[in-house]
Formats: sequence, structure tokens, C-alpha cells
Amino acid sequence: MSGTSDLESRIETKATAHALKLGMLSLKLNVKGQIGWPDRLYCYKGEAIFVEYKAAKEKPRAMQLHIHEQLRKQHIRIFVVDNLIDACYILDKFKEERDALYAAQVPTGSN
Repeated sequence: MSGTSDLESRIETKATAHALKLGMLSLKLNVKGQIGWPDRLYCYKGEAIFVEYKAAKEKPRAMQLHIHEQLRKQHIRIFVVDNLIDACYILDKFKEERDALYAAQVPTGSN
């Protein structure tokens, strides 16, 4: 992770541990030959979100913003976070959303 601050790494590590406790899959992205991709992909119950981790007050670089825009054009959610509280909130809400949708779609019994 060249250019990654210790604080950014700590936020990512703790948030990922939280995601794993929630039952999510997590993939650290390191796309060979490609720059600007978000740091993590989290998957849960048929959906995925990307998360870009930044140190406090740090903003995404131009190439990252370009990739974020391309993802959003494909209706793929990307979040940029610079603190653990926001990261955990996003992951919690993602889980709640997927759990509610999944519960509404899965039959509770057979007739």
C-alpha cells in the first residue's frame, strides 16, 4: 500500500474486522496495472460495496475520483471514509439493508 498512512491502515483493518464479524466477505483490492481502484470490496447476501479508506481530512486523488465516477455510472456503490465510526456505520447499514431485503424475499414456510 504505497502512500498509505498508518492511520488509514488502522481504520481499514479495524473496519474489515467489523465487517467479518457481521458475516461479510472482504476482498483487498490490488488491481495489477490499474491505479485508482477502491481499497476494499465487501460482499453480503448477493450485493457488494466498495470502500475507499483515507486518513482524516484526506481526499481521493483524481484517478480515484475517476474510478469512483465510473463505478457510480454502473450503479455500484462506493464510499469514501476517513474514520472508523463512519466505516462501521456504513457496514452496519449495508448489512441491515441486505438482511431486510433478504428477509422480505425468502419464503418463511411451505404450503
